[in-house]
Amino acid sequence: NMSTYGSSISDNLTNGIGALTDADMSAASAKLTSLQTKQSLAIKSLTIANSQSQNILSLFQ
Repeated sequence: NMSTYGSSISDNLTNGIGALTDADMSAASAKLTSLQTKQSLAIKSLTIANSQSQNILSLFQ
């Protein structure tokens, strides 16, 4: 009947929207983790670069 059909469509839409939201959150979480890793690597690279320049300068003293 029409009532059951309408309810079924509503349930399907709700489930579909929920699945899209979950997928978006997973993608956002993965992107955040990626950006945090890049930031951490950049900081470590700068630390290494700074310490190496200090070591080179100490050779000339």
